[in-house]
Amino acid sequence: MSAPSEEQTVRRRTVLAAAGSAALVAASATPALSAPAPAAPAAAAAADAADADAAWPDPARDVARDGTATASSVYDLDPARFAAAHVNDGDLSTRWGSNSPENGYPDPSREWVQIELAEPSPVHHVVIHWETARAAHYQIHVSDDGETWRTARDVPDAPGGREVLELGLTTAVRYVRMQGVAVATGWGYSIFAMEVWNGPRPGVGLPAGRVIPVPVAQTSRPDARPFVLGGGSRIVATDWKARAVAGLLAGYLRPATGYPLPVVGGPGRDGDITLLLGRSHAPSRARLAVAEGYTLAAGERGVRIAAATPHGLLNGVQTLRQLLPPWIESDTAVPGPWTVEATEIRDHPRFGHRGLMIDPARNFLEVREVKELIDGLVQSKGNVLHWHLTDDQGWRVEIDSWPRLTEVGGGMSMPGGRTGFYTKDQIRDVVRYAADRHVQIIPEIEMPSHTTAARTAYPQLSGAGGYLADRETTYAFVDDVLREVAALFPSAYVHLGADESDMPHDQYVRFLRRAEGIARGHGKTMIGWSPSCGVGLDTGTVHHYWQDQSREMSREWFNPRRPVLLSPTQQTYLDYPYPTYDTRRAYSWNPSDLTDGWTGAKVQRDYGLNNDDIIGIEAPIWGERMLRGLPDVQYQVFPRLPAILEKAWSPAEATEDAEGVVARTGVQGARWLFAGRNFWADPGVRWEPAAVGADLRTDQDGTVSGAVARLALPGVAPAGITATVEWGDGTTGPATVTGDAPGDRQINGVYRIEADHRYARRGTYRGTVHITTPTAETTTHFTATHG
Repeated sequence: MSAPSEEQTVRRRTVLAAAGSAALVAASATPALSAPAPAAPAAAAAADAADADAAWPDPARDVARDGTATASSVYDLDPARFAAAHVNDGDLSTRWGSNSPENGYPDPSREWVQIELAEPSPVHHVVIHWETARAAHYQIHVSDDGETWRTARDVPDAPGGREVLELGLTTAVRYVRMQGVAVATGWGYSIFAMEVWNGPRPGVGLPAGRVIPVPVAQTSRPDARPFVLGGGSRIVATDWKARAVAGLLAGYLRPATGYPLPVVGGPGRDGDITLLLGRSHAPSRARLAVAEGYTLAAGERGVRIAAATPHGLLNGVQTLRQLLPPWIESDTAVPGPWTVEATEIRDHPRFGHRGLMIDPARNFLEVREVKELIDGLVQSKGNVLHWHLTDDQGWRVEIDSWPRLTEVGGGMSMPGGRTGFYTKDQIRDVVRYAADRHVQIIPEIEMPSHTTAARTAYPQLSGAGGYLADRETTYAFVDDVLREVAALFPSAYVHLGADESDMPHDQYVRFLRRAEGIARGHGKTMIGWSPSCGVGLDTGTVHHYWQDQSREMSREWFNPRRPVLLSPTQQTYLDYPYPTYDTRRAYSWNPSDLTDGWTGAKVQRDYGLNNDDIIGIEAPIWGERMLRGLPDVQYQVFPRLPAILEKAWSPAEATEDAEGVVARTGVQGARWLFAGRNFWADPGVRWEPAAVGADLRTDQDGTVSGAVARLALPGVAPAGITATVEWGDGTTGPATVTGDAPGDRQINGVYRIEADHRYARRGTYRGTVHITTPTAETTTHFTATHG
């Protein structure tokens, strides 16, 4: 019998089965402590609401975090990993798990986990994040003394996932308990987190709620006039080194606006976007602020983006794109106005390495698809693409001295997957494309294991657990491959994988030390997955931490000290399935207080990881299930990647609460729809609609027919949306919503709001479209000219 919903996985080889249920589902039962009040007149209801708000602390907080958690039982085959203390540690990679009823453990109706609050507190609501091993029926109990309990909420049809339970207890209590009644699976109970809030959840407002990653500092000026991008606006590059970034900005803005937006030198004028370059423009003297930071100021007279480097300017450009309306991402012209709020931003990254790993080794990705993923990475201020080019299932990089690598390995893939390889010219093209966008590409050439494709092409390389470790032919091969790869990639690094090896340990140590030396001889610093750096490699070699899969982590993994790159599986592995691994979970962890998702060990505390050694965060997307290529990869990557990159970019104190990034994500969905990007419509995100009207001309008889507006709203089918049109001539009529609905692993498209009308008189009319969706109502305006 395994632990409660134990993920029976090893990295990359096994795909996790989809588990759990939709997040952010409130249970339907009513609190048992109070009867519903009779209906009140509107004025009285408003007064009652004001009184109710006044009863809660301001600001509200999760008081469970300061409490002590205990449970009726803990899964006794791995008690440290499933300890009760994990339900209130603020880390969604850890969890409490009870004993299993299958093995004769206590009846699930007697199983509970509870939190003794540090001091008595009112309880506005409780949030429970269930693992797959969840309750089908449970109750929330409260107590003043831990002995006498009363039922505050009965949840008979628990949906699982993230459940929000409104209690409304203004009288303080000391204990809050999840009391099981019936399990929904064959295991016991397992909970990632149990939150106890002493008041309404703090709201997350704009403008800080608009930009991902959230800037270091932003000051809005709501009373000041906004900047309006117009047909006469220019992009001014005051330094020739800024012209490349100016060209990218023009390329971002021209398709949707239809404006020429010439790139010019010299001083700016009113209505321009000006790019200033110089060391004095860095937002601070800190190393990363100089290397990649920027300032942005927008107002009635124009926009100014300033930085010490072109990379910093490009980061500021990505922020400007998010300050414009979502339809700026459209590839066809859309009517304005194109406004940017009056605001000032100062911003720079927390970590220097902010990456995405892609895996065409298992399922091939075309050059065009790789470039689109680079664009998505850059938009969230990522700066590293880790290109996993070789594995058991395929070899994707052309090596002249060993041509059968691509002749054989290029034709391999996962069952049902896509095959192919990259020529050297194609790789040079992608490297240039990335460099123009200030993205470093780090190639990964797996060794000594995950090498079936190479050993199928050249059987003489095969040995126990991978490559032959003690034959010079092997090292001649490694030398040739790394020499040719080093010539293709200007990055200072090469990733050698080096994990999950079945090679005898002494051979593994000899092989890695030799391979590291060969890489160094070609001017590259090695990066290696855990546990490779625990075998006495050079202290400059980068330890790419993922998890303690083999339960062999030791202090030697981090001592002697070396650079460490974080990819903790439970938070950053983007192939892990929805809805269990959602946006909140991707964000709810602390790089400075990391918990190993496999063992529950505290990496800094127990094994000596020094936070000063962390160089960044990277999110891998392994290719087992990416059979359709880009659409499958994008679906798994978004919306989680922007949330993870915010952890890598924004200040630590700004990334403690997932609610902020969830709110900001809700604003981004419409932007991604206009861009044509596939993504998962996370049900835990409140996706905001965005509608833009058309600029129409009638037929000679005054008739208009077709789309009066376009609507972007993730995850909602056209049948769930209604619209009416005020035509601007005193008449109103119905409209039809058309477009591609959400499908299997496919987001919906941008919808068309279509209607027909005939204007009796010539003139220009301003019409209004009223749109009702399941989550919100919105309006937009259009013009119709009958000339």
